[in-house]
Amino acid sequence: MASEEKVQRFFKVAEVSKQNEFFITELVSQMKSRFVGELTEENNNDEVKIIEVIGKMNRSMGKKSLEFSAKLYEELFTDQELDELIEIYASPAFSRLRELAPELTSRLLNHVMSKQEEYEKEFKRIMEEVFDNDTKNLLNNKAGK
Repeated sequence: MASEEKVQRFFKVAEVSKQNEFFITELVSQMKSRFVGELTEENNNDEVKIIEVIGKMNRSMGKKSLEFSAKLYEELFTDQELDELIEIYASPAFSRLRELAPELTSRLLNHVMSKQEEYEKEFKRIMEEVFDNDTKNLLNNKAGK
């Protein structure tokens, strides 16, 4: 089990808070996109309130996520393992990877989101291959066919 001090040192070198901030911002952005259209159609003043909610969610979720992550690292790693990880994370190659991580993550999320309909069709096709006719009929009926 790692010490809290070693975990915090690793988090600093690995810039975990930046990664966490990016992840939480993306997550909250996805939640916002689900709700903002409905709310702003009814009341233009809701946009200001939504921005306030997003700020509060980012702060709340970010802090909780970092605290949970720290506990996991303390539980799952030893101080020696974290020392080795600190050495890796401090390397120039890993610094470059960390620098590109937000762009890589964003592009991957955008790609997956843009292919959602295609993935759903593929899922249905595979389901139809695997399941019997009764299940196929049930799937088709639920899909509105």
